[in-house]
Amino acid sequence: MVRRRGAWRRELPGRLPGLTLAIASGALLGYLLAADDFYVFEPRVEGNQVIPTEQILGISQIQGYHIFFIDPQKVALAVAALPDVAQVQVSYRLPHHLTIRVQEREGVLTWQVGDQRFAVDAAGTLLSPRQETTLPVTIQDRDAATAGGLKPGQRVAERAEAVAAARTYAGLLGQVDTFEYAQAEGLSTRVDGHRVILGDAQAAEAKITLLRTLLERLAEKGIVGAQIDVRYQTPYYRLGVEDA
Repeated sequence: MVRRRGAWRRELPGRLPGLTLAIASGALLGYLLAADDFYVFEPRVEGNQVIPTEQILGISQIQGYHIFFIDPQKVALAVAALPDVAQVQVSYRLPHHLTIRVQEREGVLTWQVGDQRFAVDAAGTLLSPRQETTLPVTIQDRDAATAGGLKPGQRVAERAEAVAAARTYAGLLGQVDTFEYAQAEGLSTRVDGHRVILGDAQAAEAKITLLRTLLERLAEKGIVGAQIDVRYQTPYYRLGVEDA
């Protein structure tokens, strides 16, 4: 069917607004994609004290990307994979502002395997290795000769129990800041020249009360270098026992 010129002229004005809008939208889209104002060149990282900013930005892979093509959830998941990160929040604001806020895991004591030291949080999660630390309590792992099987980010239930127990006993004993851990014995430490097997944190206050009574008796008898076991209701000691 041949459209008459008169009919075309009547329909043309009705199509002009839509055509104009499409052209304007295309131009706007082209500007948004091409303008440097919408590319993230200097993202901000906040809340990190231990983790280097460069490490966070490196794993996020957002520098130089267009802000409309950055998925904040994917960025958060990538950063949360770092062993020292407890929580992460990613926010952005046009035209090119993007902020990564992290909450780091808090090391509560040092877990030592051989010569290698890890900070560990209250949940028993190993953090990045630190050769020097100011954390007040150290647990020496007697079961692992080297740290080859340990990796930052690992969490072991037994390790969390040992961490809680060490913090409890450190508070009760006062000046003791170094413990040893073995799965067969739990925690042990040295008090007044004696090796003391503490086990877990169950009935910790009662164990320390019994320990102090036993230490007084040993001191009266002039006995040193004993191995004292307070894991049971009736503690006992043995002489001439090599360290397990």
